Amino acid sequence: MVMLLSKDRLTAGTAFDLPGMGYQNPATGEMEGFEVEIAKAVAGELLGDSSKIEFLKVLPDNRLETLEENKADIVISQLTITPDRAERVDFSIPYYVGREAILVRKAGGITSYEDLKGKRVALAAGSISLRRMRVALTESTLIVTPEEAGGVQAVVKGEADAASNDDVNLHRMHKNLVHPEEFEVIDIGDHFDPKPFGIAVKKGNQKLVKALNTIIEKLDAGGQITKLENESMA
Repeated sequence: MVMLLSKDRLTAGTAFDLPGMGYQNPATGEMEGFEVEIAKAVAGELLGDSSKIEFLKVLPDNRLETLEENKADIVISQLTITPDRAERVDFSIPYYVGREAILVRKAGGITSYEDLKGKRVALAAGSISLRRMRVALTESTLIVTPEEAGGVQAVVKGEADAASNDDVNLHRMHKNLVHPEEFEVIDIGDHFDPKPFGIAVKKGNQKLVKALNTIIEKLDAGGQITKLENESMA
């Protein structure tokens, strides 16, 4: 039997600020998005009821600590599987593989990765994007924000020239802007390794990892992951 922090519910760490991924709707208070729905499916498989779940807000730079401090059973929040992270937490198999992308203002002079040189680039603290750009863009000014959505808002406000993030995040944030026609998302994934997203659990909880892997494989085989991803963009 898989051991959870509570016998009657799954506690899932997710983003609360990313429409279409992990988002608390201010009008209803309900959680919505691709990763929210995957977490609900996990609760349904583990506990027989997808409503037996509690969502805990996590930020890009405290996702691992949330598990280490026993605040959540799982974290599903655009967490790219990397060797150094795998030393601190255990990961499921990937449920999504993303690419690096940027959001920019149209006609703002940035049309490719090469145009980022010397520009102001906004990124989330604790993100793989920040780690990569610190190495790749040594002549650019990096603006670090505490939440994923902060980078896009910096571009909207004119405080940054580009926001670098996972493609899946940027496309959803772009769609939800007040004036999306003024901005565009540019794929720069050819310059970086892919980003496999995994569901993270506390280090050593292999029973939960095995259960998650079985659930992800079942959802993928049944087309549910693709269906949930498409619905999150509707």
